[in-house]
Amino acid sequence: MYTHLQQQQQHCRIQTAADMRYLHDLNVQISQKRRSVSVSKQMDRDLCNQHFDTFETFWGRPGHGARDGDKINKLKLDNLLYGTPETS
Repeated sequence: MYTHLQQQQQHCRIQTAADMRYLHDLNVQISQKRRSVSVSKQMDRDLCNQHFDTFETFWGRPGHGARDGDKINKLKLDNLLYGTPETS
């Protein structure tokens, strides 16, 4: 049979172990959340870079300005937006 002091010590050990498990679980959740946010930000940066790279090719020059006499890139844009014209 346990004495009152031994019961208190055992209760404190159980409580400390539970607290340590709880803190460990919280740390795991924090790490997962940080990793998730980091991956999300990287995906957003990649999509933005892909968007800008794609947009720069529409007119053939950065800044999206149309060149005089350059019909090929304009046709690429027309085909992208409206589809390939059918020839009959």
